[in-house]
Amino acid sequence: MNSTNCVLIGFMGSGKSTIARALHKANSALILDSDSMIENNENLSIKEIFAHYGETYFRDLESKFCAFVAQNVRNAIISTGGGMPMFCDVKVMGRVFFLHLEFEEILERLSA
Repeated sequence: MNSTNCVLIGFMGSGKSTIARALHKANSALILDSDSMIENNENLSIKEIFAHYGETYFRDLESKFCAFVAQNVRNAIISTGGGMPMFCDVKVMGRVFFLHLEFEEILERLSA
């Protein structure tokens, strides 16, 4: 990995966090998980943020996360929330990798 970030996108359950940990193990790069960072900053779970403040507020937090990473983070592995690429230009954070799984496999993983 060079001076750019590795940005992992994909549907919930596609393995973004698992791949991020494997990449970290291979090269010790910093891992940033957008959902975890938003939860920590807000001191609320994603579910609670949606319930208390709504989706627009949450998507604004994701946009702020993207802008922060684009301006301040290099040589990191970024694991995004499943919906982030639909609402944010994730390419500003680094090189994007889409983790594709068949729908049936995602359903199987999420039901486990």
